[in-house]
Amino acid sequence: MKTHLHHTGIIVANIEAYLANSFWELRGEIVTDPLQQARLCMVGLPGGEAEAELIEPLGESSRVLAALKRGAGPHHLCFHVPTMTDGDALIRAYRLLPVTPWEPAVLFAGRGVRFVYSRGRELMELLCDEIIA
Repeated sequence: MKTHLHHTGIIVANIEAYLANSFWELRGEIVTDPLQQARLCMVGLPGGEAEAELIEPLGESSRVLAALKRGAGPHHLCFHVPTMTDGDALIRAYRLLPVTPWEPAVLFAGRGVRFVYSRGRELMELLCDEIIA
């Protein structure tokens, strides 16, 4: 199975304020994800391929508010897997701990995402090519 690092997730208090004071440039739209209760966008380096996801919690019900309260900054690594079945096989092979089921990602046009913890307690996101309706 082919997998690669897709992006790094970064928790921020406010996307626009963060972008105004950083070297990142916006790639696409800022979207609201009702599952995470967060605003999200992809950013990249000018002229480069490296990408990151900015994550801004929206209120007390946000899944990522606790992370922001611990401090803004790096949150997770996202790995691309071709299918949900491939992602589940990766979870079994490396004995990863699932945090969420496969869910549609608003930022990625409904493609499936699933969050897991590594045995070293690193938060990882798996992103597949399959669309979840």
